[in-house]
Order: sequence, then structure tokens, then C-alpha cells
Amino acid sequence: MDPYAFRAEFARLTTQLADSKLIEQRLQAELDRGTAQAARGDGYPPGYLESRWLLTRAQEATQKYKNQLDRVVQRRNEALTATIVARLKARYPQDVAEIERQTVAEFDLQGAAQ
Repeated sequence: MDPYAFRAEFARLTTQLADSKLIEQRLQAELDRGTAQAARGDGYPPGYLESRWLLTRAQEATQKYKNQLDRVVQRRNEALTATIVARLKARYPQDVAEIERQTVAEFDLQGAAQ
């Protein structure tokens, strides 16, 4: 993963997530006011049901941005790990090869199936 692309994607997603959360908060406040109005016996305000629908869509959008941000961070972490391993292999090839063999043996699925 290109570090510049990561920074740009991360910035874009954090901005979209913040915007989505702000919309969600505003819609929730509007619904709370409508619920309070109905509790006073004045009935629900016009557009209350549409606001509920919009809040649901805003919550879905917020979750979508959270998921996308999680995937970007995961790809970054995987790229970091791969880069570190590649640099260690270049500097200490025998040591890294031995560590890889030991790790593969520790996570061997054949032993777990028995």
C-alpha cells in the first residue's frame, strides 16, 4: 500500500465518517423533539416518519464508513508487516527463515486435527 494513498484514503474516510455522524446526531435530535412533542399530546410533527427513515439510512452510512476505515487500517497494518518482514529477510535471511519454519510448525493444522 502506498503511504500517500493510505493517508488520502484515511483522511477522506474520517471526514465522511465525521459528516455522517453529524447528520445522524442532527436527525436523532429532531426525532427526540418529535417524540417529546407527541408525549405532550400534540402528536408527531410533519415529516417524523421520514426523519426516522433518514436516521436509519444515516446509521447505515456511518457503519459503512466505519467498516471501510477498518479495512483501510487493516490493509495498512498488513503492508507494514510485509515491509518489515521483507526488510528483515534482506538483513537476516537465515534467522528469518528459521523463525518462519518455527512459526509454521506452531500453527500446523495437521496437529490440531488429531
